[in-house]
Amino acid sequence: MKNTSFLIFSVIIGVVFFQVLNFFGLPLWMILFSTPFLLYGQLYFSTRYNFRSSLQLEPIPEKGYEKRLSTLNSNEYQLRNLGFVKFDEFYLQISTDVVVYVYENPEKNLILCDYNFGSFNYIDLVSKYEEGYSLTTSNTENAGLIPRSDKTMLQVFLNHSLDELVARHLHTEGFLAQKGFIKDEFDLTYFREWFLSEYHKAGDVVNNTLGPAKSIYWMLSSNKMKYVKPVQEQFLAKTLQLPKN
Repeated sequence: MKNTSFLIFSVIIGVVFFQVLNFFGLPLWMILFSTPFLLYGQLYFSTRYNFRSSLQLEPIPEKGYEKRLSTLNSNEYQLRNLGFVKFDEFYLQISTDVVVYVYENPEKNLILCDYNFGSFNYIDLVSKYEEGYSLTTSNTENAGLIPRSDKTMLQVFLNHSLDELVARHLHTEGFLAQKGFIKDEFDLTYFREWFLSEYHKAGDVVNNTLGPAKSIYWMLSSNKMKYVKPVQEQFLAKTLQLPKN
């Protein structure tokens, strides 16, 4: 559903919840005490919806997304000049629904995902390596909201242009090559399957009863900020463990 639709639905649920409590004549302190449980429940069911097993990559709706597509199309010209060729586009129907353009740089064996959520957008650059390792370079700190394993390396650079972001990613690829990492090619035929698989792997961390509590803790503890530095610095700070050569 669209972002505004989900927000309206959440507000309606909240209003109905408090009306029911008021109907039974519960005192104000009890109503206020129940508020955190309502918010926890909304976060829980939102997470369940976002990472449902039936989630599919759908065609972009024909109406209501013109502004998002205009933004994505404007980025396409610049990406083409950087050697990227768009090979897919799709729509994810989650609570903060998203339209995605996907590009490949054949020369550098590199994938780029351009996400547009309506109220914000961001980019991920992704390289695959042998033995299940991957490197993602993003321009939003929210990419690190869910903690990652050492095999799914993440580095975030804020306020960087597209060409600067690509340069940062390639620089880290050089560092990983020195560490003995060998790049693995993307099979574009199965990209959608790979994308959904990686999405659900991330969801497995929070898609459970304690998921909302974990998410709240990670947000309050600024866990995501540990990724706002190059992989090289994460390695030196020992927040990222890499195999020895």
